Amino acid sequence: MRVDVRLEGPLAGRLGPRRRLRLPEGARVAELVAALAREAGPGAVVGHVALVGGRPADGARRLADGDEVAVIPAPPAAGPRPGAPA
Repeated sequence: MRVDVRLEGPLAGRLGPRRRLRLPEGARVAELVAALAREAGPGAVVGHVALVGGRPADGARRLADGDEVAVIPAPPAAGPRPGAPA
């Protein structure tokens, strides 16, 4: 099956902003992320989240032919910044 992938942040700098990947039928998001990591190098996908069809998806989510997946930097954690007024 084919999956269209949009990349943002440092990962896009390494691999380009768009990719089309061929994956085995029934592949999961984790397999897509592993394929990107093999291409981009160690640690390249750390700190990124996946969205399938615009919705957050964990690694166990199964993909379907033609899915659109965005792999983007994770948003910063909520809460006060160090040194920021309370």
